[in-house]
Amino acid sequence: MKIIVKTNRAIVFSKKILRTQLMGLRLSSIKGRYTAPKVLTNSIPKAGTNLMERVLMLMPGMRMAASRTVLDWGECSSKTERKLINIKKGQFLNAHLPSHKKVIDIVDRKNIKSILMIRDPRDVVISNYKYVNEIDITHPTHKIISTLNDDNERLLAVIRGIDGAIASVDELWRRFDYWFNDSNTLIVKYEDLVGPLGGGNLKTQVYTVKNIAEHIGVNISSDEIEYIAKNIYSSKASTFRKGTVGGWKKTFNKEHIQVFKKQSKDLLIKLGYESNNDWEGS
Repeated sequence: MKIIVKTNRAIVFSKKILRTQLMGLRLSSIKGRYTAPKVLTNSIPKAGTNLMERVLMLMPGMRMAASRTVLDWGECSSKTERKLINIKKGQFLNAHLPSHKKVIDIVDRKNIKSILMIRDPRDVVISNYKYVNEIDITHPTHKIISTLNDDNERLLAVIRGIDGAIASVDELWRRFDYWFNDSNTLIVKYEDLVGPLGGGNLKTQVYTVKNIAEHIGVNISSDEIEYIAKNIYSSKASTFRKGTVGGWKKTFNKEHIQVFKKQSKDLLIKLGYESNNDWEGS
């Protein structure tokens, strides 16, 4: 079964690379090799990497780097350093990179435009839990949580964190702290970008696409912005599950909420998802 899953995922990734490379042959993308910006599309894991990727693929002059999403939880490795340095004009690199000093120094020195995609931490937990529990059974964490008694315990384990496998809610978000204070980084909320098909708002979606274009320095018309907004959301992405806003309300029970509050402290208030810690589920 795991061999089949690995094979299917390899096929999906190969098709994705082929598709993105073909899009890179568009006239605007070819011109972008000389004039368009270098972009690091960073994100909290399970916060909507595919949405941001789709936005930038539809931006005139842009193309995706032929690389899997870059991930380095420890110090910035030499491999990651090379990938960052080698971002070309008109190219964006997808990543889950905490605020390592070396990463930030490279981004500043190489004049790379930085974007950080975030999402309601409660929905991030649900998406991560569903991913390792149901979608990618080859994931190292799957073997660990599959030994737990039931789904209730598995979800609690993901909230609390699993040593050597999944960071707790507090630990995960603290790793990205510096990006929130970096004036050269645009923070984009999943909820603002997903649009009406994912439970968001069209007006906010259009405004967010415009902000992204302005931040990276791509000139784009109102018609192009609306076209991108209407073509962002897709259930065909390789790691797509459901992707709607507020899905945690249907999954969290009282114990999950209590444990999450203890783990997250004032995180939801800091990110603007709650005004206080008195929130409850459905």
